[in-house]
Amino acid sequence: MSREDIIALLDEDDEVIFFEPAYFDEAILGLTSTSPGWPIKPRVCYSSQKIVDILMRELDCAYEEALDYFGFNIQRFYTKEPPPPLLITDST
Repeated sequence: MSREDIIALLDEDDEVIFFEPAYFDEAILGLTSTSPGWPIKPRVCYSSQKIVDILMRELDCAYEEALDYFGFNIQRFYTKEPPPPLLITDST
């Protein structure tokens, strides 16, 4: 699912947060929503393993270095509220 696909699914007043830079769009799995509460707000869901794979490619680094970068710079220090959810997936 692409950024454009997600934007096309949204209502005019919906807002979602995407990870930047845009090459992380390759890790998009789809949409989820906040709960409980009203109104329900859509959120973009990403694959954590795919993000690590992208980091290996973009940073030209080994798996362990990309995993450290992901943990320190994405999982730990993402500052936008609320951050996009991450689906933890197995690399095997």
